[in-house]
Amino acid sequence: QDWFGSETVQRLSKEGLAGKRMADQRPTEGGGVLAVPGMVPLILTQPRDPSQVAAEKGKGKGSGGYSTGGKGAVAQTSADTKEIAKKLYMSGRHADAADHYEICCSLYLVETARKVVPEESKAADWLTEIGVILRNQVGLAMNAGQSSVWLLLQCGASVALDPCSSRGWIRYARLAAKISGKPATAIEFLKKTVADIPLRPREDSDDASDVAPKTASAPASCWGSQMQSLRQDLLTEIGSLQKAVAAAASAKPVSAETTKQRKKRNPAPEFRGDMNLQEELDLLDRMSTMLTLGGSKVLASILGEKLKFLVTREVPNVPLEFATNTKIPAGLDAGHVQQAVTFGYRTGKANPHLHLITMLKDEWHLTDQEVMKRFHGTGSLLWLLDNLSTVDLQPGLVLRFMDGVTRQWEAGKELSMKYHADMRSSFGNNPNKCEIMHCGTTHVAVGFNDLGVLLAAKFAPHPEDEFVDRPLRFVGLEMSAYSVAKTKVIAQLITTGSVAPRLIVQCWVSSTWTRDAVSAFKRAAGQVLAEDRSLLRKGNEEVRSYISTWVSAEAKSGNHGRSSWFALQVEDKYRCFTQTVNFKRKEDRLAHVNYSLTGEVAISDGEFASLAMFNVPAGAPFMIAESVFATLSGQEIGRLVKEATGRAPVPSVLELMVVNFEERFLELRKMMHRKALEIEVHHCTVSADWERPCATGRHLLPESGPQTNGAILDLISSRYQPYTMSWSNVQDYMPPPVFHASARRCSVHGDVIHSGYSMNWVAWVYGTSVTDYLNCTNMYPVMEGGVGIVRGLMENACGDMGEFALKLLCLDTIFYSPPFDTPLNIGQHFLAVGLHLRWTDYWFGEADLTRRKAGLQKRGLKLTKGNSGLQIGCVSPGCLFGCNRVQSAISMNWTYDETVRLQRVSDGDQSIPEGLRQEASKWLAPNDLL
Repeated sequence: QDWFGSETVQRLSKEGLAGKRMADQRPTEGGGVLAVPGMVPLILTQPRDPSQVAAEKGKGKGSGGYSTGGKGAVAQTSADTKEIAKKLYMSGRHADAADHYEICCSLYLVETARKVVPEESKAADWLTEIGVILRNQVGLAMNAGQSSVWLLLQCGASVALDPCSSRGWIRYARLAAKISGKPATAIEFLKKTVADIPLRPREDSDDASDVAPKTASAPASCWGSQMQSLRQDLLTEIGSLQKAVAAAASAKPVSAETTKQRKKRNPAPEFRGDMNLQEELDLLDRMSTMLTLGGSKVLASILGEKLKFLVTREVPNVPLEFATNTKIPAGLDAGHVQQAVTFGYRTGKANPHLHLITMLKDEWHLTDQEVMKRFHGTGSLLWLLDNLSTVDLQPGLVLRFMDGVTRQWEAGKELSMKYHADMRSSFGNNPNKCEIMHCGTTHVAVGFNDLGVLLAAKFAPHPEDEFVDRPLRFVGLEMSAYSVAKTKVIAQLITTGSVAPRLIVQCWVSSTWTRDAVSAFKRAAGQVLAEDRSLLRKGNEEVRSYISTWVSAEAKSGNHGRSSWFALQVEDKYRCFTQTVNFKRKEDRLAHVNYSLTGEVAISDGEFASLAMFNVPAGAPFMIAESVFATLSGQEIGRLVKEATGRAPVPSVLELMVVNFEERFLELRKMMHRKALEIEVHHCTVSADWERPCATGRHLLPESGPQTNGAILDLISSRYQPYTMSWSNVQDYMPPPVFHASARRCSVHGDVIHSGYSMNWVAWVYGTSVTDYLNCTNMYPVMEGGVGIVRGLMENACGDMGEFALKLLCLDTIFYSPPFDTPLNIGQHFLAVGLHLRWTDYWFGEADLTRRKAGLQKRGLKLTKGNSGLQIGCVSPGCLFGCNRVQSAISMNWTYDETVRLQRVSDGDQSIPEGLRQEASKWLAPNDLL
């Protein structure tokens, strides 16, 4: 086929393949307008006849038009062609094409450019070269849906029409390298081009060899200042590309396994049992039909008067709102989008009453997989079965299966509890508690994941004068090389004053970025790679590999980012979409559903996919589904809503979160600029296997000393001497005595306030799940009283106290109470409020040194006044609101310093009204339960 002829587009128009998207794109006899989506209209001119070309030859270059004289004559760049070249470049920069139609239009565009320039000019020669490349690559572009060739055409035509434009040359070189798969191609091409740039204009003579370009690709019409500027721009680009090639050489695989192999060996946990999505929808339909046939009298007899309102309350019609107020995001399949949004809505219509009716009819059954999920494995379940004859089965019973793990550890065996290192997340999955950090001191964050600890913190001056002129030092220790690498780049972005805070927000949490965000992130990554000397030390290879990948990688399309994000939500069984109906305001529901579909934050229809999320070295851990709504606590969201009251137009919660992130990043930037804050993060595993060689973090230890995990703990106390220390949820992966012993070893210097939270504690306390009160499985014993207990539990959990808690936090205008959630989640939060002190009493009780003191000292623990006591501060569960992913997490802070006295803060100052805590605790008392 004549891909370069106008017959192609004419044929497409006649066959109707492009008719719906082209008004009238067939060239008319006297010229016409080519209206291509995403491009500016270009004036078409008819091919000139030979007599017209001959007449132009006679005019010479003094005519202001094209010169096609003798051997040394070249084409001049007129104002018209320069403008067309600019438009071609811009269309090539912004376009993102992938189908036959757009490629054909591009080919027609090149043909148009050839008609603008004389056939004998160097520009025409260049366009011919473009055609040769295209003929070899067009099949790849059409079969694989790649837009690289299409973009290449625009930039190539731009260079042909305006050879002095460095943008066109650079963009063309990059795209040519992308198509060939060899980055060095761009460097060689630009070097050759620089060598061909003439230093002065040609003369119209037959002998101009001293200034003539060596190849037909030289921009021969440029000279003087334009030529010097072009040369300098190309040399700068060559230097940048050489650095990128060097960085690419450092981007080595971070694991012998591929990401797919990792995922297959240790897959992400399933959250909805073994049913697929269609089976769940069918189940909801059957349950809804049964409910309709039952009638109100049957409902009243099953639910009772206190819970009957759950059936009659209206559920927001999110699918209708989405269809009438927004569009299908680019890159996503309309059918899949509709299925996801509809699933969230229909699930909301069924919760909590349909599942609750099944429970109250004693028809609820757990699969073996769901039982494993309830106990987070088999450890606590087996302990319960083995000790049934010796324990009193009641709510709050601690399942002490970790006692056996502790004994093995005390005997010197390797700790069997490990963190799942085959997954990676872009940001935290639980809100960070507001920590008080004192200027002039050091805060050590173990398992920090991101800078969320800093963003949530409050900064206060130190009361002692010796600390006044010192900066706050934030030291992060994290076993994930990905989190360390990303945080290093984010910290560099914060320091760079020219980077807008909104771009930092994109780079931190968004699935797609603007071009400016990509450029800023790559520059920051390059700076970290060049200036951070710690990356050259042995043990930092994985961190360096991630950063090198980001420096050298070409950002993928925005469509790729959105579709990859959505694929993660599909793997997670659309869990995020079930939260949308919990928002009372339409603007919040639309913002939430769009975020759930695309993962876009502080941006809409992003041009590029996130480099941090989707450009990683081979063998990197696989991503899991996550939500930015999980990064802020109910208290913080309530504060933002209260401050925005009365503002018009009404901002969504997501918009308020973005503004809050921007303000916090600005605050950190100001502190760093005035030397009041220092941020350093290290790839380091904090492990309780004291005597074993440390897997990561050896670069922090002196070469002459021990290279063990115990040495890392000693280093924290001796070198960093933290004043405050946060542990994320590390305590979920160590038995309590083991964790306390390790934390004490980090506190030898004294005066340390520790904080952390637990998400898994409910798996180790009996009575924290609604299923513990239902006859739904034969795998473990349940409480007697079944249906009556569950009814009373849900009447309390769905009562007025939930609404009162939201009012205290200024969230009653934002979220429904109770949420449109399963009775398992709603009930678990109520049970957690009532039983969390049973766990914390056990957990802090295991910090006692009486029995273990001698053994711990023998293994290397030094005991001083600074680490041999125990004072408990605040212990608090979270608040149940519509977009938190974990309903039962509890946070706490404490110190081992005997000289420190912590004031125990009331739960009411956190997120749970004292009345709700007392009500839950009283109801769960053994005598009242039955």
